[in-house]
Amino acid sequence: MATHQPLPAGASAGAPPAPLQPGPAPPGAALARWHYVDDRQTHEVHAGFRQSPRQEFVVREMAYGNADPDQVVESAYPIAAAWEARLHHMELEARLAMLGSYWRHDAQAGPGWTKVKSLGAAADLRPVQEALVHGEARVYHFHHRATGDDAVILEIPPRGGEPRGFLARMDFRWPDAETGAIRILAKGVPAVLLRSVLAREHMDLQARGHEKLVFTQDFLRAHKQGWKRDTLEAYQTMLRRISEGRLEKPKPGEPAPLPADSTYTDFLASLTDPRVLALHARFLEPGEEAELIRAGEVAIKRAIQQKRQGKPPADQIFLNVLEASLLARAGMRPGQRAHVDPEVAAMVRRFAYYL
Repeated sequence: MATHQPLPAGASAGAPPAPLQPGPAPPGAALARWHYVDDRQTHEVHAGFRQSPRQEFVVREMAYGNADPDQVVESAYPIAAAWEARLHHMELEARLAMLGSYWRHDAQAGPGWTKVKSLGAAADLRPVQEALVHGEARVYHFHHRATGDDAVILEIPPRGGEPRGFLARMDFRWPDAETGAIRILAKGVPAVLLRSVLAREHMDLQARGHEKLVFTQDFLRAHKQGWKRDTLEAYQTMLRRISEGRLEKPKPGEPAPLPADSTYTDFLASLTDPRVLALHARFLEPGEEAELIRAGEVAIKRAIQQKRQGKPPADQIFLNVLEASLLARAGMRPGQRAHVDPEVAAMVRRFAYYL
């Protein structure tokens, strides 16, 4: 991987990035060949190949200049032939061109930057234009006419001073959202990364033959009368399953587990409430949150217990909220099967009563 220097004062936002400075390659990568930076220098992308444990085309995205592993989004695509790698590379450049104006550096072509060819149209990333989800959440709905399959992308954008953006996708046979598979696509990342991953998912679904449903007439065409009731129930089911850590598609014949709370929950929006983020900033040292989330439940409870020493009753309540917030985030961190204890989930749902 290479690092970049920001634009000097007075430089044009359309100018190429500063010269690359040699740096370590991404973990396991045999070659980090292509580097991309947008004109505004907010989004940085590295693409190349990884040979182990299988040959893959790898794309790593980050906010410009921020290679913190917790703030990086990685996509890996298995490849068996050269044409597959070229296809994934073309799809990446098509996505970047849809997002804005980007510069490209090819490590095999020598120094210097070239412009990624514009497609002439920005990505259509409009969410569903119906108020079916409370809070800050946005939903993007897709339907496949031939198969009857639907896909829903849930986005909770960053709020407050900390990046806490969240993106998840559910693929299911309409209208049974209980039996769909849910994937956490990005968590705790800046808006620029959410937008890029959102565009990636749009391109994937549309390439698979899904149509995007935005307005009432789109839903009527796909699901006829009664669509609003079934759609709202599907969105609520998705939120509830994420809050309970039930992401995997149930096995045939396996009954769905009873929810911890059958009422509608704005669980994920509660975690991104600015008042909750303010507690993180108030009681945690820089870097402590990421360290505790990685360490897990025992470390979180021990750290909060230490912070309780000598605190007044009001702060004890705030520390209860902070502990629940950290435990929920630890239970939903990428790279593991998400699970949030029902008691923690109940506490999160009641944050508004304590703040």
